[in-house]
Amino acid sequence: MINILDYFSNLDYPGRNITVGKMNDGAIFFCYGIMGRSEHSKNRIFVKERNIVKTKAYNEALLKDPSLIIYNAVIPIKNGYIVTNGDQSDTVLEYLNRKKTFEDALRTRAFENDAPNYTPRISALLKFKEDDLKKVEFSILKRGDFGGVRRFFYDYEKIEPNTAFVINTYSENTNPLKPFVGEPIEVSIPKITDINELTNIIFDSQNIDNRISLYGLKYKKNASEDIIINTNKDN
Repeated sequence: MINILDYFSNLDYPGRNITVGKMNDGAIFFCYGIMGRSEHSKNRIFVKERNIVKTKAYNEALLKDPSLIIYNAVIPIKNGYIVTNGDQSDTVLEYLNRKKTFEDALRTRAFENDAPNYTPRISALLKFKEDDLKKVEFSILKRGDFGGVRRFFYDYEKIEPNTAFVINTYSENTNPLKPFVGEPIEVSIPKITDINELTNIIFDSQNIDNRISLYGLKYKKNASEDIIINTNKDN
């Protein structure tokens, strides 16, 4: 099993990424990160408003098209969280509120309309039960070779401590970008119980020229701790 730090350091441009797992003390944790190559894509930060983590333009004057880069990334729900790389977060929330499923919601969505990359939509739904991770559902929506959407869903239970699953949008830094291949990658994580330390070392393992922001959250005993790391800062 590859270590999460080696996983990210071996990828020049994984794009947006979701990591879900358990820390050394058994606490549930997840990270959501964004990366970018263009000036427009790099002009972002994470902010937290009413417990929702969202992307925001760092310099509003440089914002051109917000449709694919400004969205609710992390939404808390009863006994869990929605984590995605786009506005499908709102679709998942709407469907869950209607007593529909994660899959029901994402079967109404497709990959992003950003030719020639056609960025995949990656999503995760964490569900807690009695202070443990009941399960995590992942999804990736990709463009097929002939233009049709390809929807993939993965369902994981009983994740071991010091273990996580990672899914990201891209597999290679090419033009156009190659989409993520296969199911979420199982990785080992350092034996750390501090979410600030763990999030920072994961962020440090990502490509320094492309990383933008990383959000990390730890959940244990019905209490949560979180951290936002933004490359773009005012100080």
